[in-house]
Amino acid sequence: MAFRRFLFVAAGVALSTTALASRYIPYTGSLRSFDLGQTEEGGIAGPGNQSIDFEAPAYATGVLEPQNGWLASGVNLPWNSVSTANPAGGAQHARVIFDPTVAAGTARNLLGPNLGDQPDGGNSLTNVKVANSNDQGASVSVIGQAPTQGFLTWRVLFNLNDGFTAGTPGAIFVLDDPDLGGPAPLAFYATNVTWNEGPYTDLRVSVRQDVGAIDYYYGGVRIYTSAIYAGTETQQFVVSSNNRQLVDETFDVDDIEIVPEPATALLGLLGLAMLRRR
Repeated sequence: MAFRRFLFVAAGVALSTTALASRYIPYTGSLRSFDLGQTEEGGIAGPGNQSIDFEAPAYATGVLEPQNGWLASGVNLPWNSVSTANPAGGAQHARVIFDPTVAAGTARNLLGPNLGDQPDGGNSLTNVKVANSNDQGASVSVIGQAPTQGFLTWRVLFNLNDGFTAGTPGAIFVLDDPDLGGPAPLAFYATNVTWNEGPYTDLRVSVRQDVGAIDYYYGGVRIYTSAIYAGTETQQFVVSSNNRQLVDETFDVDDIEIVPEPATALLGLLGLAMLRRR
């Protein structure tokens, strides 16, 4: 990782001199991409856009994995499904619930179809609608990764609380290495944004290789920005749960889009001031 970090700095990544946030969740995981044995039959599509709305006839209700290249922890287990209970649009969506076949606290990973290697130096924009029914239960991450590089590219954590005080509203954290190997730890850093309990909300992540940065938006508002610290592409969409859901707790996902090399104008439409949460 040291060599990769040097490349990022050498390429002109501008690091903020703003003081780091005083609150973060230590991160003890790996930056290595999740691998559940995906093969070419598992959805390797090559460069191009990806749009997944979970609608029929492409998707049938019931267990999501292994439909259309989706993979998941375990085999044919209903903790991941295509459901009609709460679509953001249309009639169907993806749903993650508690998996009773393993202990609470056991990671449950759901991997989407893999776009494969993208053009060198290209940017990517990921849009997805997410709906958390309850806080105080599971903590769930939404992840973009680059399996061909072997690294995670970005990770957004919908934590069960503010990370420090039991019973506080669920809050959003972003995995970051603020000074690319310096004294600031690789950790989930607070955005100081509470996630919406109940309704769908748009999550947007823009990976900008042209400036070496990642921008994070929730509900149309930019909540965090960081330097690229590991993977440089979004090739695959992942949902990872710590499997601590309350009774009847759900995490719903709909309308996933991954757009390689988006036009600068597309990002400009947001017209929002940057909020750097450090």
